[in-house]
Amino acid sequence: MNTSNVISLPVAADLSAYEHVLVKLTSTGVNLCASITDRPIGTLLRGNAKKESGSAVGMACDVFLSAGNGLHFVTCGNSTAIAMGDELEQDPTDGRVVKRVAGEVIGIAVDAIPASSDGGVFRAILFSGASGASLGTGADVTQATSASTGVTASGLSGVITTVALTTAAAAEERFTVTNTRVGVRDVIALSTTYNGAGTPMLSVVNVTAGTFDVVITNVHASNALNAAMAINFVVLKAAI
Repeated sequence: MNTSNVISLPVAADLSAYEHVLVKLTSTGVNLCASITDRPIGTLLRGNAKKESGSAVGMACDVFLSAGNGLHFVTCGNSTAIAMGDELEQDPTDGRVVKRVAGEVIGIAVDAIPASSDGGVFRAILFSGASGASLGTGADVTQATSASTGVTASGLSGVITTVALTTAAAAEERFTVTNTRVGVRDVIALSTTYNGAGTPMLSVVNVTAGTFDVVITNVHASNALNAAMAINFVVLKAAI
């Protein structure tokens, strides 16, 4: 591990009981990541609490920072076995790292550890700032019923196939995409390979924590849309 990326920082809480957990910057210093929406700056190597007469007079911590992708030693957060190459996410309560179930991908396991390793330390490649928007399993879904019917596609990327569109010239359709990976500050990029009549344009509105709306506008002067559309999307995670 390249120790030139280790720096000592002031902290807002006593972190002396922790090591190898994800940490974040706050307005008052450094603290543990406590939510899957937190953006880690690195992993805690050591928390220090200097004490005199039993009272803490100062605190600091050594944090291993990663610029882009970096190899970290991290603490396993539960009793689920992790295989080399498994996607990882943050434990929502204490900043430790667990095998990904439905959260945002924050890294890839380098070591394999058994289910009995709760609290154990293993190596992982972490994506600094929870970047790497196209990582993880893509979410593909086909719309049912009508062009206004909502869909669920919980992935950082994926393809939404609409119903056969009949949108008139100068008209639009709008539907909601439920996606648990989306945050309110994220940017959603869209594209399509539509080859039917009309001229569709895509836009995104009303981005919330867990949803966004897709608007399909037919800008053709006279022709209606007349085919299904494959809408490719990528969630670009925002920094906090």
